[in-house]
Amino acid sequence: MHGLEGLLGSAAAVAEVQSNQVQRVSEAVQGQVVSSLMQALVAAGEARCLRLHQQLGAACNVTIQAMA
Repeated sequence: MHGLEGLLGSAAAVAEVQSNQVQRVSEAVQGQVVSSLMQALVAAGEARCLRLHQQLGAACNVTIQAMA
């Protein structure tokens, strides 16, 4: 019986190691996804800011021309 218990113990240890490895990989992938999402949000924010800046500049030019 000791052989079977030893085998089961080894299998449990291997399963735990694999579970830990999967968790570490999962955490790494989650970190990469969060990083990619943050980069996309920053890029979208910068693009929106640029559009608003251009629109504001155009509105100011129209106002200045109307006053002249």
